[in-house]
Amino acid sequence: MVAVHHLHIDTQSKGHCSEFDQLRKLANSCPGSSLSAQILQNYYQVLINKMDLGKTSIRSARLAMKPASALMLLVSQSRLDLPTMWHVKYYLFKSPGQACAIVGFLNFLNKNYDTNLDTSWVLDEKITEKSNMKKLEKQLLAIMKAPEENFNELEWIKLGLMYFHNLDKSFFNQMDSINYRGLNDGFEVRFGDQQYWIPKLLV
Repeated sequence: MVAVHHLHIDTQSKGHCSEFDQLRKLANSCPGSSLSAQILQNYYQVLINKMDLGKTSIRSARLAMKPASALMLLVSQSRLDLPTMWHVKYYLFKSPGQACAIVGFLNFLNKNYDTNLDTSWVLDEKITEKSNMKKLEKQLLAIMKAPEENFNELEWIKLGLMYFHNLDKSFFNQMDSINYRGLNDGFEVRFGDQQYWIPKLLV
């Protein structure tokens, strides 16, 4: 087309269209009838409004939507409607480089959906520097990479309670006697009148 019709390709417009296409795909990544999909569409509109006001660029909007899409897709695969801190920790455990990018979406959720997600934890670099957190990450990764037949659900639950719910080992030294059961999307664990949920491995 360039050689025959002497068309000129506007690389800037081409890049803008590409970014916008990716942004829309991320905004539509969850099942259409789910609350997760509705939340993403609302956040998408917030980003579009900021773009229209000149407060953000298309690239920044796309980078902001990426962790939002991944987090809500994770939520849509669980039994919950809104993200909790374990969703955030699980996502950042798998995508640690997205900590700063996800804060804007967490603030959006806290403001519009009363989620009360702790953004200070996300931004606190000391959290990820703690040796015990690093050790837990390595142990969780080892379980995730192991063959399915070698999966130790009790060990996964123990580590999950420490990593996702900040429980100390002293809470479950006698884990064999703790009441827990498998669900379609995770494990329900009870300590007296307290109930916790640990996700199953997502492939």
